[in-house]
Amino acid sequence: MRIGHTEVAQIRDYAQAVADDAQFDKATTQWDFWIVSTEMDDAIKRQANQRNREPGLLDDYDDVNVRIWAKTWGQIIQDATHRLKFVRQQLEYTSSRDEAIQYLHERHREYVPRRSSSPRRLRTMRLATRSRRHPGRPRSKPTRPRRNAATSPPRRQPS
Repeated sequence: MRIGHTEVAQIRDYAQAVADDAQFDKATTQWDFWIVSTEMDDAIKRQANQRNREPGLLDDYDDVNVRIWAKTWGQIIQDATHRLKFVRQQLEYTSSRDEAIQYLHERHREYVPRRSSSPRRLRTMRLATRSRRHPGRPRSKPTRPRRNAATSPPRRQPS
């Protein structure tokens, strides 16, 4: 099937029906209507590839949050391939030790000492940060609870 004026008119009618029906939420929901095929008429290609619009976007009605898209399967597969390539590149990224330390200084300046080059120093910094996060947690053995004079039996006096 080829995407032509008839198919686009049909998808626009569907979109208009949703936009006009009060039972469909249009305040917080974005409605995207898609028409997809292997081929597209030249006139529809021009409509779907206009300047200052995302490729494939035919109509965008801001007042009712409705968009209408026309794409070929080839375009959809190509877009997915580009996204997959990007994700793969991000997963293969490895940072150097210097980049990691620079990131720590930028994001957590208040917890990172300026010269934190040794592993021991980083471990000390990590422990200090942990104790700051949990101020109520004791650092050493807990002390014996204090004696409550009102509820405890009286102490014996040495004779």
